[in-house]
Amino acid sequence: MTPQVVPPSQFEELIKFQGALTAPNDSGVRFRWQGIAIDALQEAAESLLVTLFSDANLCALHAKRVTVMPKDFFLLQKLSCVAHF
Repeated sequence: MTPQVVPPSQFEELIKFQGALTAPNDSGVRFRWQGIAIDALQEAAESLLVTLFSDANLCALHAKRVTVMPKDFFLLQKLSCVAHF
């Protein structure tokens, strides 16, 4: 397991907030999350973000820049179609 970029407490809060938005409002259902499930989600999300930013950095380097810009992410989206988005 790699060191976490996002503090676990903030990530857990985000997951619970999104779960509350997903549940039907009139049902009164609240999702319950096991700690290991939140850890797995955080690991997967951070891995995806690191890969995405690494690939965007390659696009910036190819354009002879050192700064990643939104156009690098747009290029990735066009090139990969499904891989990241």
